[in-house]
Amino acid sequence: MACTVRTSLASTFIALAAALALGACGGDDTVTVTDAAVDAEIDAPIDAPPLTCNPPTMNCGGMCVNTTNDEQFCGNCTTQCAGGEICTNSTCNCPTVTLPTNASGGFAIEISGFMLGTNALTGNALIIALDPATVVVDQDYVLTEGTLGTLPTAGFGVDVDLLGMTAGATFAATEGTLRITQVCPDDTGTQLPEGGIAGTLTGVKFSAVDGLLQGNPVLVPDGCTLPPDGATPETVDITFSLGNVSCSNM
Repeated sequence: MACTVRTSLASTFIALAAALALGACGGDDTVTVTDAAVDAEIDAPIDAPPLTCNPPTMNCGGMCVNTTNDEQFCGNCTTQCAGGEICTNSTCNCPTVTLPTNASGGFAIEISGFMLGTNALTGNALIIALDPATVVVDQDYVLTEGTLGTLPTAGFGVDVDLLGMTAGATFAATEGTLRITQVCPDDTGTQLPEGGIAGTLTGVKFSAVDGLLQGNPVLVPDGCTLPPDGATPETVDITFSLGNVSCSNM
């Protein structure tokens, strides 16, 4: 159908051009218009072959999407997983993730005055964010739904890619206590992050949020939780040491 419309438009423009040319020429009313070659030139670049996607991908809006594990197109081109859910085998479900009791390694980097610490760039990652200028070392910070978006805070990402700022699902701590025991600001001026954060999370529970990686977490109503609702135990304790924590707080 698209080809027919384009050809019709092309013929219309050619006929119009011919009519204008006839008027300009004055008396000669014998005009022969051959539009086959013109139509061929117009149609050739436009009528590209249709997008072919090989299984397990599917053509969704002109993109080949793996619908077996894409939260935006889970199982088909119209199913989007709810907040906190991940797409596994073409089905949306809350993630079955075992939270770490000890998270170490990774890095902590200072961005516009704030520090972000994580134990992984990709995969599942604990995320700690704070303002090194205002955080009080060895002070308990109670985390609740009401403290979302304030620092310091803790989060957890499932199937994250921090370089691409994407994640299968993101969670923020809405229960528990955060204590920062060590802060090493990233003030070396080098390209590689040299900062570090250490501390503990006690009795923590994470709830599904949108916007965690953008710094504006919004709670997802009736979303997934980590640990899952009804799990035993209902909360976890986590000790973390992210990045270089060899500095002195004095």
